[in-house]
Amino acid sequence: MALSKEDKQQSGCLHNSDSIIASSKPNRGFILNFIDGHIKEIQWMLYGVGAIAAVLIIRDIYATILLKFKQFKKASEIPDLFIRKNVTLQGKVISVRAEDDISGKIPVLLTKHQQLLRTPSFLKKDANELNYLPVVLAGICSSPSVLSWLDIHVKHQHIWFKMLERGDGRIDSVVSFRKGWRKVRINEELIKKGIGQVYHYDKLPLNKPFESFILKLLKLESHAVHRGTGMWKEDLPDYWTRISKWCKSQCHRMFKKRKR
Repeated sequence: MALSKEDKQQSGCLHNSDSIIASSKPNRGFILNFIDGHIKEIQWMLYGVGAIAAVLIIRDIYATILLKFKQFKKASEIPDLFIRKNVTLQGKVISVRAEDDISGKIPVLLTKHQQLLRTPSFLKKDANELNYLPVVLAGICSSPSVLSWLDIHVKHQHIWFKMLERGDGRIDSVVSFRKGWRKVRINEELIKKGIGQVYHYDKLPLNKPFESFILKLLKLESHAVHRGTGMWKEDLPDYWTRISKWCKSQCHRMFKKRKR
């Protein structure tokens, strides 16, 4: 009996499906044979993955314990992991001073770091300047007006500092303190009120959070200039004169484009 065209197509499909199933069986067999022949290697690989995971977990636990119990007295004592993750620490500002840097002076807050679980007072040793963390207000250029404001409003206050970068034994940070019921970022406050200027960097920081924060400060400085706030109001008769002075200042403090 002759088969119709549709019957031939159906039989062809069945034949193709049978051939696919048949061809897949050797592949499954090959995989099973491979696993059986390399069972020890696979076990060691799983052990290695488990060991790496355990090391990462232990590192995070150690960092957490260190954050709670360790009191940092030098910038070099702070783990690199804390800097990379931009961890926020806290402490009390003991004194304020200006220090020389590559392109000018920077304001430094000598801060007594306070760990989350503090040591009883009778176990504490006498402190001196060598035991205080030098916390730099990131992106701020030091000036008499900046130091005066810090001395009045920030000295002896409790602060929180989010670490952005470490260099020359100092910690560049975004520093906050409590003003009433809210926290205020000191770096931004100094620029908003026209008390200080943005520090001149020869090139943008390689650290992305640091770079973004500097660009934010520049925008705040631009608004302060436009409004004639603080230092930008002195001896500036009109809006266009303020703009002209700010543009001249920016020309001298222009960033060099980072090679990408």
